[in-house]
Amino acid sequence: MKPVYAYEKMRYGIFVHYIASQAPYTDGSAPADINEAADGFDVPRFVEEIASTGAEYLIFTAWHYLAIPLYPSEVTRRWRPDRYIRRDLVGEIIDGLRRRGVRIILYTHPRDGHDFTGEERTDCGWGEGYYQDMKDTPNPDTFDYEKWNRYTLELYEELADRYGSRIDGIWTDGMGPGRFIFGIQRAYPYEHPIVNYMSIRRIMKRVNPDIALIQNAFGYHFSNDFIMSESFFDFEFSHKDTGDWPVCDRAMAFVFSDSGWEASGRYGRTEIKIDCAGMARYIILQATCASAGGTCLAAGPYCGGGWDVGNLEYMQQIGTWIAPLGESLRNIVPSTSWPTIAGDNMKAKRYIAACSSPDRRYEYIHILRIPEDGIVRLPASEDGARIAFPTALTPGVTVSDFCQDDRGVQFRVNGTFGEIDTVVRFKRENRPEAAQWIWINDSDKRIRFKVPEDWTYHALSTRPDGREETEYIGCYEADIRRSEVPGARFDTWFEGSEIELIVATDPVGGEIDVLIDDMCVATVSTCSETRKTRTAVFSSGELYGGIHTFSVVLKSGRLEFDALRIRL
Repeated sequence: MKPVYAYEKMRYGIFVHYIASQAPYTDGSAPADINEAADGFDVPRFVEEIASTGAEYLIFTAWHYLAIPLYPSEVTRRWRPDRYIRRDLVGEIIDGLRRRGVRIILYTHPRDGHDFTGEERTDCGWGEGYYQDMKDTPNPDTFDYEKWNRYTLELYEELADRYGSRIDGIWTDGMGPGRFIFGIQRAYPYEHPIVNYMSIRRIMKRVNPDIALIQNAFGYHFSNDFIMSESFFDFEFSHKDTGDWPVCDRAMAFVFSDSGWEASGRYGRTEIKIDCAGMARYIILQATCASAGGTCLAAGPYCGGGWDVGNLEYMQQIGTWIAPLGESLRNIVPSTSWPTIAGDNMKAKRYIAACSSPDRRYEYIHILRIPEDGIVRLPASEDGARIAFPTALTPGVTVSDFCQDDRGVQFRVNGTFGEIDTVVRFKRENRPEAAQWIWINDSDKRIRFKVPEDWTYHALSTRPDGREETEYIGCYEADIRRSEVPGARFDTWFEGSEIELIVATDPVGGEIDVLIDDMCVATVSTCSETRKTRTAVFSSGELYGGIHTFSVVLKSGRLEFDALRIRL
């Protein structure tokens, strides 16, 4: 039976790290020990504060730094008795938020042994030292795989038995099951095994088949149902204009102030980094693209209660703006008529985005910024759907002069517009025979690079030297694979009736051969006078015969491979 993931319907959440060994009071002082930190957590106040943000779900730490579970863990008492906490903090939070209708996902970290003391590393199998100075990867000469996983899997068995039937998800952090190279977005599980992730999956699904397993997007997915990225690698702080932020088809998590993921210990001296209205609009745009989870805002409370100044109010304000959007933002699916494609941003969409009800009976048009002339214009529907009977869901707004023809859709909005979003609902008339397209990103596991070393990975980010890599704005999933090596090649296979090659073109773009079923069908250029992202430089036209192979070989110059688009 197919799982029913509540997480798939969620579009707005809060991500809270509370770490017993690090949680400060608002005056900057530290609790005497981990039990004081747990006992000092004000659960009733916290529950009411989270509920006041309007969030659909909360991600809360079961354990993180030093792997200290925030509940009475008998596994921890046996293996690491000094890390035992008496209070069932996790259970109290689950019960409190469930009563308020907020869903719960528990954060866990299955490979955090590098934080342990020397004695703990030995006792739990992590061992001494690191692999080639990679702090997150143990030294294979001292690492005991069986022992580490016996300890880790016992923790997950205990977690599943205690809470598995009362939560909707497990979030697993870490760099994947093997050694990791930061930025490549892939792990190496076979040459250096560390964590038995498939066993973690079996443990959690045994208790609750509908539990969503969510992985930090650092490069592997095989044992999880969904992934979530932690920001744009600091791009969001150096480039604060949310109009340029690209959306993703995975969930995104952001900190919005300089307090970071948890309470900073700088109470009263923190700064809000991201414009609140801009973040709210981004959450809405992301909701029209993401398949599950939407956007999480990350912040944490102090021991004894309270948040860094402005943090709670920021989240509450966003909740106030989002709540009236109701059916147009909760339990929605991406539009197939006017899709928001991963890599799109508000400016590219002209601050207008669409989504649909799950049964495709209704289309919702989100107008994040009203056009100067008050007229909303959309191109022709990509799937041929017709829309009719416009109804403004924003109080005080009316719709007039609606029309749809082969060129697109146009209508006028009048009245008192929403502060951050004005929503119009339409009745849809679908075309069942319409073509369906899927996107495959350059980092997708179905893409095989013949010589991986011939390719380098690049993504939207801020470099350590402070330079913004903004050239990837507009790329699908805001990343590309680049090669300047003649003969560099990638291959994939697909089953569909048409395929398009999507690249970034620029003045130093090169020449490539395109092969279908090992036959060269075209030689195309990726050169253009100015840089252009998400550009289709090859389209196969109608294909027959079922499954096909698709290959690209760089002949000269530079290739920035972005994605493939396939018609099913």
